[in-house]
Amino acid sequence: MRQHTPASATKFARATDRNNEDLPISGNTMKPKNLSAYEIPKDGFALSVDGKLKMMYETAKEAMTAASNLKQSYPVVQVAVYDAAERVYMPVELQEKA
Repeated sequence: MRQHTPASATKFARATDRNNEDLPISGNTMKPKNLSAYEIPKDGFALSVDGKLKMMYETAKEAMTAASNLKQSYPVVQVAVYDAAERVYMPVELQEKA
């Protein structure tokens, strides 16, 4: 038999999850920051999926790795990395497997 979880408990769990965004995942690795829908980053690198900025990364290498992994998993999706300092998008193409 499945137990019922009160709605207030699930709302609390979601709120506490959002508050932990900037906590380290392991060691000194930080979880990427989620972007607001109306926020254009001024520094760093953002992952763009189908024209929408999704996640922020501190380095281009981290952003390109995440973009490549996403493109490998979902080849139909348009994936790019946005360089906030230069204000340019770098499209990510599907890598051919050897």
